[in-house]
Amino acid sequence: MSLHSPRQMNHATNRSVRLNEDAYKGTALTTFLEWYVTETGPKLLKNALELLPEQYRSSVDPGHRSLGLLSATWYPAPMVHALLDALFGHYTPVQRQTLADRAGRHVIERLITGVYAGLFRAMASPALYAKYSPKLWSSYYRLGRLEAHVVDAGETRVRISDWPGHHELVCLINTAAAVTIFQRMGCLQVEAMRASCAAQGARCCEIVVRYVAGVRG
Repeated sequence: MSLHSPRQMNHATNRSVRLNEDAYKGTALTTFLEWYVTETGPKLLKNALELLPEQYRSSVDPGHRSLGLLSATWYPAPMVHALLDALFGHYTPVQRQTLADRAGRHVIERLITGVYAGLFRAMASPALYAKYSPKLWSSYYRLGRLEAHVVDAGETRVRISDWPGHHELVCLINTAAAVTIFQRMGCLQVEAMRASCAAQGARCCEIVVRYVAGVRG
């Protein structure tokens, strides 16, 4: 006898179907994995891959710094989730937060000067960030909707909704990345915090970025 109502079961099924439809672009993944190897060493990467479910092992190359993933390829969200869980599952929440902060800053710094340099150059102010950040989002994730709103001269709120491929670690990384993006605009005293997160049962994820507005030099 099932302990769940038909409505609950249908919701879980729909969520699973939508998760399988979502995907992550390889560009950010490869940059992240190269950072991980540098940060933790190849031995930890190898140990983590032993925890990866068998169905995904054929998709990665343990001998390659970025596991053989390709920057232009889309990878299914369940595979990315399994990989992140294998890489970070043994860390404490505090350690995950620290590593996510470092990863977010590193990855966004690489992307700012790399393949998405032109898009980042267009984000010269919080208002322009609000205009172009949805396009940046769709460059990384197949599904989900990002909206950014400038609340006042010192605050921008970033809301991510309808994202079946959500993963809490990615939310932490995105929050750290927002700090670097606003610093690159010329903003000072930049801080970013998660006001809500789907991992805690919220309907959407929201990042609040506070800063002293500046002018990019």
